[in-house]
Amino acid sequence: MNSRLQITFLHMEVSPPVEFRIRREAARLDRCFDRIQSCRAVIGISPAQHSSGYTCHLRIEIGIPGPDLIVQHEASFHPFPWMQNNSGEQKHLETQAGCDAVFAAIREGFAIARHQLEEHSNLLEGKTKVHAPAPPVPTSLAA
Repeated sequence: MNSRLQITFLHMEVSPPVEFRIRREAARLDRCFDRIQSCRAVIGISPAQHSSGYTCHLRIEIGIPGPDLIVQHEASFHPFPWMQNNSGEQKHLETQAGCDAVFAAIREGFAIARHQLEEHSNLLEGKTKVHAPAPPVPTSLAA
């Protein structure tokens, strides 16, 4: 998978730990579905907002036979009141807060992608029951 994997960083510096985590999670996708042709992960972090904290955006595009599978996920880190010391200053560093959101987005986004690939694989193998469409509801002619 790693040879077919493309990683793009938006609004953040290239980080070897983040790249390593994405490569590791992408390698796990092959266990769910062995016919993956390509994978592209785009990860970006938004600047800190006063009330909402950091938000990390992850988009995963997985090339499979048929239409591509696209997963979009956001994770955020919100500073909580208990994370302040007595003088009201934040105990955490902004970079650490951003990293928490990035790794959460990677973990959760790839979990969603694995689940969708498993469903797709089960559907192709006939393990998922496909229901027939519901019959149309007759309309009443009496007014």
